Amino acid sequence: MENIPKLGLLIEGDVPRDAIHIAVAPVVAAELLQPGAHVGLIAGRASEMAKPLIGVVDPFLKRAVAKGQQFYLYLYQGTITSLRHEWVHPAFANTDDEKIRAAKEWIASWANTWGEDYETVIWHANAYLDSGDYWSEGGRFESESVPDEFWTHFERATGRSVEHDERGSFFSCSC
Repeated sequence: MENIPKLGLLIEGDVPRDAIHIAVAPVVAAELLQPGAHVGLIAGRASEMAKPLIGVVDPFLKRAVAKGQQFYLYLYQGTITSLRHEWVHPAFANTDDEKIRAAKEWIASWANTWGEDYETVIWHANAYLDSGDYWSEGGRFESESVPDEFWTHFERATGRSVEHDERGSFFSCSC
């Protein structure tokens, strides 16, 4: 980690060119902000008055950001607490809520292809997991199956873990 360029500090000694990753977040300005201004969040909006300061207004902008405009906040180097395609920082809401919402939307959209709603599909999935009951309505589900992707969304939306060998199709025809 010592060879990583340290932003915000003067360079000492002979160092090579390098490239870095910077965590950024789309935020809304609470007031007029200049590019490079140090800001924090107050009620989810970027402000120079906030404590603690957590990053800088996009320094590459050519003009000030007006109150209510959205811009990228560059988080201070070394402050994010987790990194895996998405970063986590204490000043921002947990993205798990967004993932749960997206999973529920996926299930609702998939349910809609069957003329059903989210709650009905979840009820049938739980019945299948709890007692092995299949969803059977005559020939409605003949040659149809529940996609594997459903179970990933189901787990995220419901918080219920589903073992790999339980991830079957709960559709059945009555033939």
